[in-house]
Amino acid sequence: MNLNRMIGPFFSGVVLLFLFACNLLDPNCTQMGCSDGVTVILSGELPESYSVTLEAHSIDPQKIEIENGEIFSGIHFFGEITSEQIHVTFDTGEKIISQTFEPEFSKYRPNGQRCPPTCLQANLKFYLE
Repeated sequence: MNLNRMIGPFFSGVVLLFLFACNLLDPNCTQMGCSDGVTVILSGELPESYSVTLEAHSIDPQKIEIENGEIFSGIHFFGEITSEQIHVTFDTGEKIISQTFEPEFSKYRPNGQRCPPTCLQANLKFYLE
């Protein structure tokens, strides 16, 4: 047997395996980050000033206060939350609306399916009427 004939295909196979493995481990991943959390989407007419408070098991309440119409979108992100049950309170100072949610978290991978990080995120639609 000719040793060169055996080494050539073996070496080619090793190189192809190495290139395939490298592509699986690092397919040109970007370096974007993400956080676990919940996005509260307020649906309805927003007053100029209000607060949104989020409470969940084993975390301190988180509160966002909006004054004088500084944010018009009504979309607020609360980070580091993956609780099975979340209580949201909307307060205008004159009117308080509360709702309890059982969010469905989805995996979010900002750098692609095979790239880290993986975060758990959920959207909660909160109706103001």
